[in-house]
This record gives sequence, structure tokens and C-alpha cells, in this order.
Amino acid sequence: MAIPFLVGDVYQLAVYCRSQDQQNQVNVLHYRVKEITGTGADFQTMLDSASSDLATHYKANLPASSRYNGVIARDLVPPLTSSFFSIAGAGVGTLIGDPLAPQLAPLISWRSAGAPAGTRGRSYMPSPDESYEHSNGRLTAGAITAYTSLATGIKELSTLASGPSTTSTLELVIRTGLTLPYSIHLVSSFLVRPAFATQRRRSLINRADINPL
Repeated sequence: MAIPFLVGDVYQLAVYCRSQDQQNQVNVLHYRVKEITGTGADFQTMLDSASSDLATHYKANLPASSRYNGVIARDLVPPLTSSFFSIAGAGVGTLIGDPLAPQLAPLISWRSAGAPAGTRGRSYMPSPDESYEHSNGRLTAGAITAYTSLATGIKELSTLASGPSTTSTLELVIRTGLTLPYSIHLVSSFLVRPAFATQRRRSLINRADINPL
């Protein structure tokens, strides 16, 4: 039975990529359904459309030795749904240079209008190739432009086909709190940091067995 896709519901969507050394690189995003046009919207078809759309943006910033594997999502509004997954658009990256160390991560900061700094979100993006690194160790101007395009694609994940005559508009939000009631803040802007970030918890050990996709 198809799971309905409902206006106002908030969905947690995890994007899975995998580096050349079999390390998982995951971005957890949250979207609220702003509007649905037409009939026939369902969760799985929406997710396939979202994965295909995100794949285009992610693969453009991945080295050929890394992969975009797909997305896993669930509805956070009770009654909670089971997790659904999609591998639509899965495939290797399109950058042709040598990959950077997987712990080096371009950082996107998500911001909401009028909300305090504590409600800002951040996404550590999968590692790109060497062409994205300037001789001074920071992102090149071209890399910042590329990640600006990627961030725009993430933020404006909208007009997704989710049925024969249906489109859905999603809006990126920041969720604070791990249990209900969640605090939800609409993302109004973003900033691509010019310096690489490092996630020291990204271990290369015993990670090959936890990738669900």
C-alpha cells in the first residue's frame, strides 16, 4: 500500500555517498512539505524523484572513485512511517582528478531568518578531488561556486514529480531537538565556508559494514 505524502509533514532525508576507500559520507537533511499540486502523491515516488534530483548535484562534486548511493527517508510527524530508500540516480562522481583525503569536508552553513545562532545547521559535504583545493589549502573560487550551486539544489528541492499529475514543493528546514515536539526553522539562506572542515569522528576503521545502501 502506498504511503501518502502530506502537506505540513516534516521528513528526515539522509543522503549516502561512499568514498574510494569504502568510507560512508552522510548528510542528514530535513524538509517540510509546503504544497502539493494535483493528486496521487506518495512517499516512495517522491523519494525516487528527490534522489534523482540530488544525485545530479552530488555527483558533479564527487571524484570518479566515489559514489552517490541514494537516500533513506522517514516521516517525522506521527504516526511515524517506516524508513524508505531510493537509489535513483546512483552512480560515480564526475570529477576526474585525484580524490582528497576523505576527512576533508567542504562545509555549508544553513541559516534561518530571525532564529538564534544555536538553530543554524551545517552539512559536511563529501570530499571532492584535488582540483577543488587551492595552493593555500582552502577551497578554490571555482569550488565555492560549485558548492553554492549544490547548496541551492539542496535548498530548492521542489516541484518534484510524485504521481502521474502531481508535483510537490519541499522547503529545507532546521530541526532542533531529538524528540517531539520538534522546533522547526525554515532555512532562508546559506553560506559556503571558504576553508575545508574536518570531521575527526570520520573513522576509516570498521566502517565498511554499516552502509545500508
